[in-house]
Amino acid sequence: MNGFMVEALVNNASLTIPKVSRVHDVSIPWYKSASAPNTIKLIAWEESGKRGKASIIKLDPNSTTAFDAEFDGHFLSDKAPKFYSVAGDHNLSLNTLPELGSDDRIPFAFAKNDGTNFYIQLDTEKTIPDLEIYLTDTKTGVETNLSQEKVYAFSSSAGDDINRFVLHFLSTTTTGMAPGKVAGKIQAYVAGNNLFINQSETQSGKVYLFSITGQLIGTYTLENSRSQSIGLPRMSPGIYLVNVNTKNGTYNQKVVIR
Repeated sequence: MNGFMVEALVNNASLTIPKVSRVHDVSIPWYKSASAPNTIKLIAWEESGKRGKASIIKLDPNSTTAFDAEFDGHFLSDKAPKFYSVAGDHNLSLNTLPELGSDDRIPFAFAKNDGTNFYIQLDTEKTIPDLEIYLTDTKTGVETNLSQEKVYAFSSSAGDDINRFVLHFLSTTTTGMAPGKVAGKIQAYVAGNNLFINQSETQSGKVYLFSITGQLIGTYTLENSRSQSIGLPRMSPGIYLVNVNTKNGTYNQKVVIR
């Protein structure tokens, strides 16, 4: 059950698998490792989890940031949602890079199939040391620390910009502010029909409230005060995401409306 795909880079290319490699002995180990080192694997799933499309970022010092036939693999479409990283004019299911750091940004494209709700999952444990993995949804403005959350849920409509996501990183070996955090502690919670924002130090900005599927519910002004109450419209019980944006950075927190 080993499987692989081959792309011909020239006309009349051929591939020969030697007979000695055509094994049927269950004691022979798989050619493909289940957990390749220095790899980030993301899968965009339908809400049902029945159909998904994987996209892989891999590190190899012999590769470049451009398309490398020896290291990269082009995206192929099927009935699953389209999901791939973009390198110049190339759409890639396997994107191999020489290194990754806090300044790197990898654009990802997404296009829905016949579904409406989807989620992106960090499928394997983070095997690239000293990196926190973040996913930004440019449609909703939501930023998710996949190293912690593992999953980002969202909705998609016909006509959405296909260039929707950006993967970026924080090197835990360097100083600086982590994406998704702000200087000073912020706490968000809901009581009754009000959203409360408490800050350890005063700063102004914007507050965005999203549904768990990424739909924007409301936009509010963050006052330059330690404590603020924001009146909310009547909403269905469930989990929602509060996104606080200030000049010092952003902060994300899930809240429960009962």
